[in-house]
Amino acid sequence: MANAQENPYNGRVGINTETPMATLEIAGKPTDKNVVDGVIIPKLTADELIAKSDIYTTKQRGTLVYVTSAPTIPQYNEEDPQPVIPDNPKNRYVNEEGYYYYNGEYWEPLNPQIIKNKVGGYSTRFREKNPQNYNNQNVGLGSFDLSINTEESSEWNGAIGIYSFVAGNKNTTSSSYSATFGRENKNNGYGALVAGTNNIATGSNSVVFGHKNTLSSPNSFVAGTENEVSYINSFVAGKNNKALYPNSFAFGENNLNYSYSGSMFGRGLISYSPVSFTIGYSNEIETNYSQNDTQPKNRLFVIGNGTQAKRSNALTVWASGFYKWKMHDLPSYTQTVVSQWGVNMEKGMHSADNDGVMNTWDGEQWKKYVAVSFSSSAPANAKQGDMYFDTTQKKYFAYDGEEWKAMW
Repeated sequence: MANAQENPYNGRVGINTETPMATLEIAGKPTDKNVVDGVIIPKLTADELIAKSDIYTTKQRGTLVYVTSAPTIPQYNEEDPQPVIPDNPKNRYVNEEGYYYYNGEYWEPLNPQIIKNKVGGYSTRFREKNPQNYNNQNVGLGSFDLSINTEESSEWNGAIGIYSFVAGNKNTTSSSYSATFGRENKNNGYGALVAGTNNIATGSNSVVFGHKNTLSSPNSFVAGTENEVSYINSFVAGKNNKALYPNSFAFGENNLNYSYSGSMFGRGLISYSPVSFTIGYSNEIETNYSQNDTQPKNRLFVIGNGTQAKRSNALTVWASGFYKWKMHDLPSYTQTVVSQWGVNMEKGMHSADNDGVMNTWDGEQWKKYVAVSFSSSAPANAKQGDMYFDTTQKKYFAYDGEEWKAMW
């Protein structure tokens, strides 16, 4: 005890220093340009280290070596997606040059945190130490797994597809050349990109962004919340939309697109006729249509103006050229004109009206009424219900008994 108090460096070793501050201190000579500073630890080839790994036990925990070359026989097989178990599991990460330390169980690379596994994929140290959180699956060949699955699971496997990528928590990318970001996403689409939470993608060459979206068709795009795309070459954005036929587009909320090559913008829309365009909200549901896009009975253009309680269309245009124009909540002066001329605008008119013949749809067939012609200027002694067409403003005007008012 007396000697230890007299010499505080007793039991310590110092190199280039007489006052070592630890069990071993090596002091450099930074001001001497002719001195090479540093420490060289034991160097071995991978084959040499592998050959003697059996003698390392828990007593050698913390041992540091430098491996100067890759093993002659790789501890993984880059050409075979099936894992190749090395003869001695202690060497399963000894695959390339670098520093390795023995952790009491196996040789672990000192750096980097991203390590190469036995089938040629790269992952975090966390994944390698917690394989049960990834259903004991291997990272795919040439893939990167930066995920942190915090719970043991048989559902979330990380980047198991060839040349795939995963970042986040509880994700699975099981197809090739695909990438997934976020939480609880399942990406089984070849070349697909998924980002967000709780999304499912099985369509190839597709993109999904958002929350709880489902995409099962190739060459498609989804962005938003709770949308569904199930046919090829489709695009959906918004909330709770469904594109259920090829080449379809839906943008907005609560829309259902069963239209081949059809598009819709709005809310609560439903479309069946192929190659159609629907906008607005809560349009009438079609009951008479054909998947043959040349059929005259198919709708080409629809403007919906209904409500959640009652669906209706403001305008419907059929492939035949007929159109239906529904005037909703008509002003009194317009209603007077409609009654005076016997025009059934609620049921619809045909575009041939431009020729002065009023063709109307009574719900079963088109009927022709008397020819009418409107003046291009206001009459001198106007009476209630009179109307004329202003060629400059391109509008019809009706007289309500006091003044002329535009009909739209």
